[in-house]
Amino acid sequence: MGLGLVARYYDRSEAFVVRSALEAAGVAVFMENYNQIALKPFSELALGGFRVLVIEEDLPAALAVLEEALANPAPCDQVLRTRHFTVAFLAFHAVQIFLVGLVLWVPMRTYRWEAA
Repeated sequence: MGLGLVARYYDRSEAFVVRSALEAAGVAVFMENYNQIALKPFSELALGGFRVLVIEEDLPAALAVLEEALANPAPCDQVLRTRHFTVAFLAFHAVQIFLVGLVLWVPMRTYRWEAA
C-alpha cells in the first residue's frame, strides 16, 4: 500500500482546488512539498511543485473525479482579468536602482472581475 501521484502543480491555488475536490469526493489526499514551499516560496521549481498524492487503491477514483471536474467546470458569468503596467513597472524600478541602488519588489498590476 503506497502513494500514487495524481497531479503536480506549480501554483498553490490550483493544488488546493484539486485537493479540496478530492477530499469532497471522499478520497484521502496528501500534498507533498507544501511545508517546504511555504517556508521558501520561490523554490517551487527546485522542489518539483506541489505533488498531490493519494493511496494507490484510490488512484482510479481520484483520476475519475479530476476528469469529471475538467469535463464539467462550474458555470461562472465572470472572469478575473489581470492588467500589467509594464512601462510603469520598468520606470519605477529604474528610478529605484538610480536612487537606492537596489530593487524593491513592487507588483504593478491590477485584478478586476469582468463579465465573461
